[in-house]
Amino acid sequence: MRNDLFVLAIHASEMRRRRLALARSFTWRMVFGGSLPSGEDTMHMIRSAMLSALFCLMLTGSIVATAQDSPARSELKRADLSGANGMEVISSIVEVQPGTEVQLHFHHGVETAYVLQGTMIQPPGKAPVMVETGSSLLNLRDVPHGGYKVVGDKPLRLFTVHIVDKGKPLYEYVK
Repeated sequence: MRNDLFVLAIHASEMRRRRLALARSFTWRMVFGGSLPSGEDTMHMIRSAMLSALFCLMLTGSIVATAQDSPARSELKRADLSGANGMEVISSIVEVQPGTEVQLHFHHGVETAYVLQGTMIQPPGKAPVMVETGSSLLNLRDVPHGGYKVVGDKPLRLFTVHIVDKGKPLYEYVK
């Protein structure tokens, strides 16, 4: 009996190691490039992960609180990132109304987003582009992004997850 438990513990440890290696490999390819699975497979994996995270947040009975850093953002959940001192994970819903301009900004960490409701946006001096429902976004640490106006007839709605330095402002606006 004791040997069976030992074998199960080793098996569980090996499976955990393999899952971590796979997650690191996928993250590396997402952030730094390289070969990815087909576009449809990648979108399915990202969509599944984001929807799973949203479902888990709903199950926890999280309380929605409006953040002071962006009037368009409603924070769902905030927690320390285990194994990474000084880092936290923040999930939110961002809803940008038509006619609203999103200021150029950056974050002290990584931001990923899943588009819950797409619409047309217009970067300064460029033609409008469609942000499709179901697409995903990834913004790297300290890289300015935003600086567009919602020009569609519907709001842009995003489910965002930030993995950022704890104690620093979530949004740093570029002047």
